[in-house]
Amino acid sequence: MNKFYTAKNDKVFKAIMMRNQKILKAIIESILKIEIDEILILNSELPITYVRSKKRIVDLLIKSKDKYINVELNPSFKKEHVYRNLTYVFNIYSNKIQSGERYSSLMYSEFIGINLSYGLNKSKIKEEYKIQSNSNKEYVKNFKIIEIDMDKIRKDWYILSSEEKNEYKYLYMLDLNKEELKINVRGDRIMKEFEEEVNKINQDEQFKYFLTDEEDGENLYESGLIIAKNEGLEEASINIAKKLLQENITIDKIAEITNLPIEEIINLKTENK
Repeated sequence: MNKFYTAKNDKVFKAIMMRNQKILKAIIESILKIEIDEILILNSELPITYVRSKKRIVDLLIKSKDKYINVELNPSFKKEHVYRNLTYVFNIYSNKIQSGERYSSLMYSEFIGINLSYGLNKSKIKEEYKIQSNSNKEYVKNFKIIEIDMDKIRKDWYILSSEEKNEYKYLYMLDLNKEELKINVRGDRIMKEFEEEVNKINQDEQFKYFLTDEEDGENLYESGLIIAKNEGLEEASINIAKKLLQENITIDKIAEITNLPIEEIINLKTENK
């Protein structure tokens, strides 16, 4: 049986949101609990046709009137993701100044980081973080991070209230398989459009080949961890990198998997030609 890729896969998630911004808008509105204007996706990543692009950027950077919203999907969670995701939002802050605007202009914009994370193991589905003192006095009023425990939504779905289900239904749908989507759509226009989009992706052989290629690289890495017990960690990482290069995994992905510098991976690629 062919594997069905859900939007828990970050590549699938980005492709759907880039192709259908109504779905993205509905997700953001359900999280922020406000209506937002038409959204503008600022980052330059292109949809399905260009999935092999090697440029490494944030998942989705969005502007809606006076709001800058960075959406990150973390299919698995590591502690370092907290720091990585935080730098993305701080970079938005600093880029507004680098573009020639005055510091005072920051006061009139709102900066929001939304992290959709699997593997958090939190006691609450949704938590909001701000920069504030021990007495809860806000240092700035226009900055916040919203963290969503995606696994907890699925785990607690059948004990959530009807209000909570309505709030989280567009997050719940992201990791539903084909049969589960059929059951849960129930006339909801956004969920129906999402079902159509994710089915299109799973029928796109080029895109599925790309996803399978990436998974194979990750599997090679897991096997490489066994080698690392008998070899030095750096040497094992180099060996893993060489194998991934042979599988035509992208340099950025290899750097992410092995923690080797991109320059070193490029050198390995040159040596192996």
